[in-house]
Amino acid sequence: MIPLESTAPDFELPGTDGDSMTSYRLSDTLEHGGAVLVFYPFDFHPTCTEDLCTLRDFGWVDIRSDVTVFGISPDSVFSHREYYQLHDFEFALLSDSDRRIASQYDVSLQPTEGHSRIPRRTVFAIDETRQVRYRWQATGPDSESNIEAVVRAFDR
Repeated sequence: MIPLESTAPDFELPGTDGDSMTSYRLSDTLEHGGAVLVFYPFDFHPTCTEDLCTLRDFGWVDIRSDVTVFGISPDSVFSHREYYQLHDFEFALLSDSDRRIASQYDVSLQPTEGHSRIPRRTVFAIDETRQVRYRWQATGPDSESNIEAVVRAFDR
């Protein structure tokens, strides 16, 4: 996992907001404020769904309108669109299908049970200068990130 206070790697990934499919570039997003990157292994997985629904229910737009949230997994944009529409997420889901961005952020699990380079559930708060202000990584299926700590990371 990349260290706190380090410069977050820039990226451009395809994604969806539930309706349209487009490309999202981190550096473009940071021109308007910070970003929260939520890496997760799979769409429709119960633990991942619980994590993303918790973020949805938190109400980022009302609390921090200058912060953009992105969910990032290796699933396709088409899978993301179905997943987004099923759960009415309020943030874009991005497709890291070649797992390149998960590797750059050093969040990939070791190969297991026929799966390789699956991203571990990880959250980064990135400020407008691309500095990592908060990071968290799941240590097991019951691990939960601290959303309030993510918000506080942008209050510096």
